[in-house]
Amino acid sequence: MADSVMKEYHKLLRNADKLYDGQVEFVLDHGEEVDKDGGVEEQKENELHIFFFVTPKDGLYKNARIKFQMKVEEDSYPASPPIVLCKNSVYHPNINILSDYENEADICVNLLEDDWEPEVGLDGAVMAVLFLFYNPQLDDALSPVCDCSVEYDEFEENVRRSLRGEKIRGYCFEKLLICDTEPEVKQIEGDATTTTTVTATTESVVTEQGVAKDLRLENFFFFFFFFVPLMDIYGCSPISAMKSVVRFRSSASHRALC
Repeated sequence: MADSVMKEYHKLLRNADKLYDGQVEFVLDHGEEVDKDGGVEEQKENELHIFFFVTPKDGLYKNARIKFQMKVEEDSYPASPPIVLCKNSVYHPNINILSDYENEADICVNLLEDDWEPEVGLDGAVMAVLFLFYNPQLDDALSPVCDCSVEYDEFEENVRRSLRGEKIRGYCFEKLLICDTEPEVKQIEGDATTTTTVTATTESVVTEQGVAKDLRLENFFFFFFFFVPLMDIYGCSPISAMKSVVRFRSSASHRALC
């Protein structure tokens, strides 16, 4: 494997916590944490295999731990994107389901296909996978289990059920939640209408004036698309905007819980 690719990989390991706000963990294929000073998981003569878990801090997939494998081919990278495969059965419109004879599933991310640019790099490829869980594309479904015609509320419920290991449309999903708790309701001192409600998909803070500061995922999508027209003005790359959104979303979730 070329030195340039290995240097980029080791830099990714060193900066992972800062880049992904603790939402991505790099591991060996059998689950052990990678040594950030080295620790190549699996390497063929011209191909590097990188394994990592994604655990979103917010959104529909909050607290779900999903494993991925990224294959980097020396002969084609960075001109061509790395190949990213999902190693778990997850109910997501843009992730295919595992079959009886395959232990990995394709994912559909434009940045790792037609929109790929060499500047995206390995860190951007992983960020694109993380962003997929904050922005599932129902109108471009890859998974045969996800019905694009369902209402969004039904899709939300299907996600919650699947992450608990329940069956959806005849397909059995793995239990992927690392923390499966009931919605918590806390009363804040002051007006009786002042409450903080925490659920698997919503952090909603109601002020003493009764004004809801809704941090629902829909507003997060709006926040992202607000960045798009600014990219041309300030020369911001798509991956930079994506990083800003993920950091904003996880920090907003933290503030809502404080």
